[in-house]
Amino acid sequence: MVRMDFSIAGAVSLSSLILFAIAAHAGETTTFTYDALGRLVSTSSSGTVNNGLSNTIAYDPAGNRSSYGTSGAPGGTQPPPPPPANQPPVANPDSITSPKCVTRFVNVVANDTDPEGNYPLGLVSVNQPRAWVESGTTVGMFTPDVNGGYAITYTVADSLGATSTGTLSVNVTGSQQCN
Repeated sequence: MVRMDFSIAGAVSLSSLILFAIAAHAGETTTFTYDALGRLVSTSSSGTVNNGLSNTIAYDPAGNRSSYGTSGAPGGTQPPPPPPANQPPVANPDSITSPKCVTRFVNVVANDTDPEGNYPLGLVSVNQPRAWVESGTTVGMFTPDVNGGYAITYTVADSLGATSTGTLSVNVTGSQQCN
């Protein structure tokens, strides 16, 4: 935009003459609209290199309002980015101390978390011959008649299906014998 002040024959002053430079592209149509007094009231461009984008600028002859509009341009909006992949839950370690030859039930999911809050978490499987999935949160087990420690590995899943592996450490103590 350029502002130019000049006078004709020193008597008539034309101030605030505003010139717009609009680049034209092949296939582009620019339309200028003037009021009865020869004042520019709107410009409109269409068929630009942006595949059908149409721009309109309108001016109020009183000089106190203007508007700008854009339309067309098929495919002009970008699709949103894909959501991030589901993070697996965090299966925190569990441990118990138990006497020999007893059946125990341990909620191994109670201390597990999910970074995105995809609850509820559920117990999917266990990997130990003397243990089983008792419920969606609980491991059932029968402790052997040998003192010492062993581990039960379990798999927990979040509500969207991501899985993680945790460990239940079992310490068996006592003097009783299994019947």
